[in-house]
Amino acid sequence: MNMKILGNGGALNDGLPYNSFIINEKILIEMPPDVMLSLLRENIDIPAIEQIYISHLHGDHTFGFPFFALRLFKLGTEIRQKKKLKLYIPRHGKDYLIDLTEKAMSVGSPCVDWVVKNIDFKEISLSQAPEIELMDYTAELFKMDHPLETYGFVLKKNSKILFTYTSDTKWSHNIEFILKEKSKIILIDLNGEPGDPSPVHVSEQELIQNGIKLVHPKAVFYGTHLRRFKKSGHPMIRYAEPGMEIEI
Repeated sequence: MNMKILGNGGALNDGLPYNSFIINEKILIEMPPDVMLSLLRENIDIPAIEQIYISHLHGDHTFGFPFFALRLFKLGTEIRQKKKLKLYIPRHGKDYLIDLTEKAMSVGSPCVDWVVKNIDFKEISLSQAPEIELMDYTAELFKMDHPLETYGFVLKKNSKILFTYTSDTKWSHNIEFILKEKSKIILIDLNGEPGDPSPVHVSEQELIQNGIKLVHPKAVFYGTHLRRFKKSGHPMIRYAEPGMEIEI
């Protein structure tokens, strides 16, 4: 498996591409505002993308969708006639993205009709299904602690754990639970800072204090969703960079 980092920035950052990544150039995770720039910069074959996962409905994870859809629409509807593009998103996400596309393009735009006909929306919820299928892999969902309904996941193949993605979260029992799955590769929200008046994201200090002891001794954390690019002095913590490839 190949995981390529497209962006590592949070909603408020100092010019970083927004947080997103792609698995085997087929499974796109998150649709931030600049997702088209990131995909084109990394020479990703956009029509070859088969599935999309969006962890929650904040704008830095969704606002790129209308322009991704527009790109496919302009390339021609024939690319999707045999197989719809599957998109996983939390509850009410389908209506949200269709409305977003209408606002971006205009009501009655043929691109909106294309989205309705060619995107297979799958709304995710732990109460409906604790696992989803991302092509050949199984993603075990975990609810994160964030103002909107947000899901991270542990990706597996034939019960073998491949990696963990937390998405946006502050430190909580839920994140401790997901870390106890013992992934060796963990892509983790490290947007938090020690002086934050009201913590919304995990900080490196919290991770060192509370999380290192929970994971596999050979685990590596890749911090993402950043305010600014950082480096860590801890041997188990690295920071994701655009274009970085992680082979699993």
